[in-house]
Amino acid sequence: MKVKELLADKCRVPCDEECDKFYAGVNFIYSTSVEYLDQRMNVWKMSCLTWMTLSEPLNWNDIKPCIQFVINNGVCTDYITCFDELKKKFMENNLNDEEFTSFLACQKWRIYFENWKNGECLLKLLKIS
Repeated sequence: MKVKELLADKCRVPCDEECDKFYAGVNFIYSTSVEYLDQRMNVWKMSCLTWMTLSEPLNWNDIKPCIQFVINNGVCTDYITCFDELKKKFMENNLNDEEFTSFLACQKWRIYFENWKNGECLLKLLKIS
């Protein structure tokens, strides 16, 4: 949106032909990129993955749609064991930690993978994430 605003502001100022071509090209790239993302990224489908931000206590009902999404995309594993390990051994210990809650999701997952060495569940969660 900011790009469109900047282009609109610049186009109000009288420009030469080269300037007009440049702005037309930028607008084309922007519009084409947005169209591409709209066609290929269904936000509704991806909404089932929001629990992976690890910003709230884990709830099985939030994770079930994610499991179905992952299964539909060809990934099969023991999700209940992974859920239990993630919830009991990691999230319950860290959600009250102010520093942990301030981290980005990728940092939280890095901490998880560095600290929990259960090989089987670790591999399963890596496969899902």
